Amino acid sequence: MALTTETSHSGPRLHGEALKAVERALETLRFGSVQLVLHEGRVVQIEVTERQRFT
Repeated sequence: MALTTETSHSGPRLHGEALKAVERALETLRFGSVQLVLHEGRVVQIEVTERQRFT
């Protein structure tokens, strides 16, 4: 998976596959977290942690 970003004065911006992966995670996740891992201003990894809640 190729992940690219563009660095601006306000920080890194997501492009291409990275943005699509984050959007997919946010659309399907009900409880949990999405964490972006950056290296030199580039997204190199996306970690999704899903929580299952029972009532």
